[in-house]
Amino acid sequence: MTRAGYAWIVTEQSITGNALQFAPEGLLAIKLHGGTNTSAHISDALKVVAKGYHSYLQTDGPTNSGPPQHCRTDVPWESGHIFYKNMVEAIIPHGSIGRIEFDSSGDMIAADYKIENLQNGNLVQIGSWMAGSDPVDIHKPNSIVWPGGARTPPVGFEISNHFRVVSIKSHPFTYVDPTLDDGSCLEDDALECTDHEGNAKCCSGFCMDLLVKLSTKLNFTFEVHLVTDENYGAYERINGSTTKRWTGLIGDLVDGKADMIVAPLSINQAGSNEIDFTKPYKYRGFSILIKRVRKKGFYVTPNQFVHRKYIRKEAYFSSRIRTSHLSLISHLQQIH
Repeated sequence: MTRAGYAWIVTEQSITGNALQFAPEGLLAIKLHGGTNTSAHISDALKVVAKGYHSYLQTDGPTNSGPPQHCRTDVPWESGHIFYKNMVEAIIPHGSIGRIEFDSSGDMIAADYKIENLQNGNLVQIGSWMAGSDPVDIHKPNSIVWPGGARTPPVGFEISNHFRVVSIKSHPFTYVDPTLDDGSCLEDDALECTDHEGNAKCCSGFCMDLLVKLSTKLNFTFEVHLVTDENYGAYERINGSTTKRWTGLIGDLVDGKADMIVAPLSINQAGSNEIDFTKPYKYRGFSILIKRVRKKGFYVTPNQFVHRKYIRKEAYFSSRIRTSHLSLISHLQQIH
């Protein structure tokens, strides 16, 4: 990623101290004006405190208690928040590192940044930017060296923020209901979706709620359709031939019919070879229950458990996935 066709844009931390020797040639970095000048920062900090304290004394100070006499006290300074407010409101028009001004949270809103380019191991200023101003001022655009020694910026590509989402009917993750006569959904939080024939349906449930949250957080739009064959996905032969293809949800993603799967899809090695899974949002498993043997000091060992004596009608298999239920029973039958 350090060759031509890529761009590196980093913060000051990535070019400070020993980090600079590992920085790739051609990166762009933003650097606070006077950011490494410790004396300038101390000078400006003292100006902020002095101006804030002067304002505090002129307005609220005389009617409020003074600060604690030492730090080793459990008694808070009752007027401390008023003093802090006066410091936040302090403005230093011509500080050592530029204009000093804060927002209500105490963050600088008038920070002056330099834009630097790493050329032959040295940082060269090629522009500047003032926080809150627009646009960025690039002094010498033709002098920028990009990764790989390129003199022209990478072309780049546009990533769509509208996704085709495929899901599957599976309670309580995705409920599928018919629309009302007017085409709307009965549930207010239900999403419009389409089935395999293109008919409008109403999709709701945990997965749909999660999809809405993700779209809001990551700023994308989407459309939902239900998988055509109503399967999660398997790598199967086509009509008995030697050719194999993915079916179900995974098939829609692999074949380009969908950009994203939002469904209770289990992570497995075969699927991981074709698609990228997110981290699990729910863990689930199966339990094996056997009849209690009322005998003091009696324990069932794993070897005893698989013996036919303990696999009787009294044994119950609990699983949220029907296929896991059947495969477990089949496996136990093979043991015998």
